[in-house]
Amino acid sequence: MPSFLLPSQAPAGQSASRDQMLRGGQGPDDRALSSTGGQVKQQSAASHYSSANAGLLGAAAGAMCLLGHASNSRALRTPAVGLTASASAESPKAAFQPAKQLGATAPLGFFDPAGFTSVGDEEGFRNLRVAEIKHGRVAMMAAVGAVAQHYIQFPGFEGVPADLAAVTTAPGNYGFAALFVLSGVAELAIWKQDDKKEPGNFGDPLGLGQYNEDMRGKELNNGRMAMIAALGIVAADIFTGKDGMQQMGLGAMRERTSRVALRATAAKGDVFQPAKQMGATAPLGFFDPVGFSKEGDESGFRNLRAAEIKHGRVAMMAAVGAVAQHYIQFPGFEGVPADLAAVTTAPGNYGFAALFVLSGVAELAIWKQDDKKEPGNFGDPLGLGQYNEDMRGKELNNGRMAMIAALGIVAADIFTGKDGMQQLGLGATRERTSRVALRATAAKVDVFQPAKQLGATAPLGFFDPIGFTKEGDESGFRNLRAAEIKHGRVAMMVAVGAVAQHYIQFPGFEGVPADLAAVTTAPGNYGFAALFILSAVAELAIWKQDDRKEPGNFGDPLGLGQYNEDMRGKELNNGRMAMIAALGIVAADIFTGKDGMQQLGF
Repeated sequence: MPSFLLPSQAPAGQSASRDQMLRGGQGPDDRALSSTGGQVKQQSAASHYSSANAGLLGAAAGAMCLLGHASNSRALRTPAVGLTASASAESPKAAFQPAKQLGATAPLGFFDPAGFTSVGDEEGFRNLRVAEIKHGRVAMMAAVGAVAQHYIQFPGFEGVPADLAAVTTAPGNYGFAALFVLSGVAELAIWKQDDKKEPGNFGDPLGLGQYNEDMRGKELNNGRMAMIAALGIVAADIFTGKDGMQQMGLGAMRERTSRVALRATAAKGDVFQPAKQMGATAPLGFFDPVGFSKEGDESGFRNLRAAEIKHGRVAMMAAVGAVAQHYIQFPGFEGVPADLAAVTTAPGNYGFAALFVLSGVAELAIWKQDDKKEPGNFGDPLGLGQYNEDMRGKELNNGRMAMIAALGIVAADIFTGKDGMQQLGLGATRERTSRVALRATAAKVDVFQPAKQLGATAPLGFFDPIGFTKEGDESGFRNLRAAEIKHGRVAMMVAVGAVAQHYIQFPGFEGVPADLAAVTTAPGNYGFAALFILSAVAELAIWKQDDRKEPGNFGDPLGLGQYNEDMRGKELNNGRMAMIAALGIVAADIFTGKDGMQQLGF
């Protein structure tokens, strides 16, 4: 009986023959064998095995492949069916895998949610990686500069501000222009990318020998962090008028006008100063980025401070209640959920209504604000004598923290269906359906599925994180979809109008501003009122929803025949994009006072 030869034992010729068979080709002995009518033609006995031995050798090689004893692991992974393939067949070259390149770092791993990279597109990946490295390098210098320029200034630049105003204040603007030109020269003429080198590799001019894989990985991650840091510093500067160090409450504070508050820098004498009132606490100091409070407006400040204290007190009770109600329930309320569902589940809703009424009575009839006392000071009913300046400061800060905590608890409850303790993984978990998932455990037959309706588009798919829609509630879904389409159509007109009104004005409206002030400036406000009334007439009397048609389908007045499923999907997505665009234009107008085109520098 022939013996099975291990790779280390097989003669060289036999090992080569076996390996060639495993790749789907023919060994020297197989080429000597051919069948005709079941007969084997004989060749030289010295140059081959018998057909039986060849079969046994093939079986042995297959077994060794499965057991992993072969020396060439790649060849032995070939499926059994491949043993009959042509000898000329070669394995295709592995496709380029962006997810396996340098930079995929824990905990996110490979992060490309927008799908910019594609499997097999190595050239496109290189271009993106070059851009990432370039932006990262600039951001690292920017982030360091945003901190260093608070303390260090070059000769001749002593009067230049240490924040964003540096690029618009002479001679800082000249320096910025010079840096811009030098960077362009360096990028276009000196540091040119070599396709034979890694992206971002422009040699080793200092001879440090450090541009290895480890250093490249560190550079990528530091650059990513720096891009986030630089964006944060710039955004905070825009809202507060403070440079990188002042934002953290550190360093010598430079005196500069905030672009949001626009506070005058001249001496104010006895003018009321909101920034000097109680509650301006390190590290943020006085924090009013939107500019609600105004110098000299003491009455307005008192109203805002009273509202802040009130909200803080409610939030402190809410935050404590969100934790305590997981463990404690009053008699008669044992079946009430321990989360937001408590205010909609009897008898919890009755208790909520009673608390609401009692709070209203207390605020309107009992705890009334006395203008001769500090905001929020309603006396000392318990005689504790604690409402001094120190205690008021603590109350303000605790209330601010409680407002953040209460918002976080409520948001997490909406998204997860868990109460305040369950969100932390603590306490006995109550069984309750998440208002986001709302997945039934039993099989559903013909139940209306919101997630399968038109509009669930990649990459987000069906997006309803707050759980407005419900399985089986087709009527509710139709109402929401009709509202979505309506808002989208209005937003598309708004987004176009915000751009067009910069250039086009109707006769008689030449003096109306091209931004939000148009709706408050005559005759723009009259036009706005007329549009509002016409829209209401159209909605209530002309374009009424027909339950037999799709939401938003009011016929085809122009006879275009285009309101098919494809066009409806495009309308939904364009409307969604327009809502985001319109919100962005409005928000930017509020903060900058610029219309849609001025925001882009046009």
